[in-house]
Amino acid sequence: MAVATTDPFTGYTVEGIYDEMLDGRSQPRKSYRRLHRELLKLTPEELWRSKQQADLSFFNAGIRRLTLSWLKPVPTIPTWARWSPR
Repeated sequence: MAVATTDPFTGYTVEGIYDEMLDGRSQPRKSYRRLHRELLKLTPEELWRSKQQADLSFFNAGIRRLTLSWLKPVPTIPTWARWSPR
């Protein structure tokens, strides 16, 4: 696999929004660190191709528009501490 020549997160800020992968300092949350490292290894072309495949997968599943504004932010990669009974 090729090593990306640019950081795909350059210029991306999370100020004033919730991002499930990045915290308020634009650093990967603990449960996303491995994924973040893997994403940094991809070239821009590989990232674009992956996005196109994901979009096509949603389209083929009948999902035409993904709007979940009524949901509270929920991490896609939950940690046991967050989801375990208290």
